[in-house]
Amino acid sequence: LKSYSLSPGGIYILKLTVNLLLPNSNHPLGSANSQITISVKYGMIQAIIAGGDERYVPSDRFLILDGKKSRDQDLPSTKANFIFSWSCSLVSFYQFNTPCDGIFESEVTETTGRNKGKVVIRGDLVQPDYSYSVQLIIATDDGRTSSTSVIIKHSESNNAYTEITNLLKRFNSDANLTVGGIVQANTSVALSWRAFTADENITLVTYTPIELRLPVEYVNQAFSFPVVVKASTFS
Repeated sequence: LKSYSLSPGGIYILKLTVNLLLPNSNHPLGSANSQITISVKYGMIQAIIAGGDERYVPSDRFLILDGKKSRDQDLPSTKANFIFSWSCSLVSFYQFNTPCDGIFESEVTETTGRNKGKVVIRGDLVQPDYSYSVQLIIATDDGRTSSTSVIIKHSESNNAYTEITNLLKRFNSDANLTVGGIVQANTSVALSWRAFTADENITLVTYTPIELRLPVEYVNQAFSFPVVVKASTFS
C-alpha cells in the first residue's frame, strides 16, 4: 500500500481471494479466501526548533525561532497541522524557572495558536548574565503532544556559535556518513570541515563542499552546513 493510504485510528480488513479455474478457461472450479484485520495506530509527533540546542543573539539584532519543521508520523510534512505554544523561563541560578515571555517581540509574535510556528526574540531584552530556556509545545487535534526547548544567550557582536548535530557514535566504514553542522555568527564567515587522528590528517572524500564562505545575512540566524563523507574514507 502507498504511504498514508490508511487513516490513523482506522480498522481495515485486507482480503485475499484465489479462484480456481479450468485449464485454458475462465470457468471457476472453486475459490479460497483469507483475510487479516489491520488496526492503524496513531504515530508519534516530534517538536523541533531548527538551528540547534543553543542560540545566541546580540543586543542590536532579532532572533527567529522556527518550529515549523516539527513532524507528525501520520502525515506528510507539508500537511502537518499543529497548535504551537511557546514560553520562556530563566535557567539562571538565582531566578530559576522565572517566566521571561517578555523577550518575545510582541508586535510580530503570537506565542499560542495554530500555524504560529515562529517566534521572534529581541536581542536588546536578552541580558548578558542570564540564560533563557524557550520551550515549544506542539499539539494535534487528536490530543497528541510533544515538546522541546532551546537555550538562548546574549552574544557579543564578534562571537560565533557552532554545533555538530546527528553525530553517530558507530557506523559502518563501507557506508556514507552524513554529519550535520550548525553555525551562527554576526559577521561574514569562512566554514571548513577537517578530519584527523592523533597522528595524521585525513583527506576527506565527500559528496558535498567542505569549505564555504558566507556573508552575514546567511548566518546571523542559523545556517546548516552538513557534510556527506564517501564510504570507505575511514578505515
